Amino acid sequence: MDNTRSGSGNLVATTDNTRKRQAVKRKSHKVFVILLMLIAVSLTSLFLPVFNVKEVEVIGNEKIETQDIVVSSGIMKEINIFRANITDAKNNISQISYIDTVDIKRSLPNRIVINVTERKPVGYIPFMGSYILIDKRGHVLEVVAELGDNHIPFIGGLKFDRFKLGKTIQVDDDKKLEMIVSCLKEILNYELLHQVSEIDVHDIDNIQLNIQSRIVVSLGDGTDVNYKICFLKEILKELNEGERGYIDLSIEKPTFKPIN
Repeated sequence: MDNTRSGSGNLVATTDNTRKRQAVKRKSHKVFVILLMLIAVSLTSLFLPVFNVKEVEVIGNEKIETQDIVVSSGIMKEINIFRANITDAKNNISQISYIDTVDIKRSLPNRIVINVTERKPVGYIPFMGSYILIDKRGHVLEVVAELGDNHIPFIGGLKFDRFKLGKTIQVDDDKKLEMIVSCLKEILNYELLHQVSEIDVHDIDNIQLNIQSRIVVSLGDGTDVNYKICFLKEILKELNEGERGYIDLSIEKPTFKPIN
């Protein structure tokens, strides 16, 4: 009797195991079929005309022409949208000196959207009869023969023997470039760029600004630049239009000395 029970139990266990194996096989088969369907759909999508690129849209550009960005991307119309190499396109566009960031997305079924942010020229450095335009982080944007409408400050005191468009300018004293970048950041922050005509770092311990070619400002060694530029803005508000003089922000109690 015990043997019968034992045999019956083994039979039930075997049946359960068989059912489980069959269930696993059925599930695996379903998964396999679904995967095949997905692969088939994906492969089909690579050849359907509806997924051929009809438009490459560029957003965020002001300085750089839309067509120049599209050409640089390497993405051609009528290419299948899934075969467009987004990574290469980003890298190619990033080589444009005025481009700061790039984001590219596919907009199904047939549109590519390129979103860029551009660098802005905020200072210039004379160079062999021309002018190097730099952005707020010291990237070289362009070399121009004339400044034109670029009302940006002259950068004095930097020495260099080479540069590359789109890259940070390589100078002989990194500390001086750091001070330039720090000053530009605060000048932009307090909206004074249109008033500053020169930033001079010849003497790293006595950094000077020139305001509209009529007021010389001493920042000292460049410490507490945020506070000093903030204070400078308040002083400028109190001065009469066209007033000339010297502002010393390197001392504990800033002073203004007028020049007749």
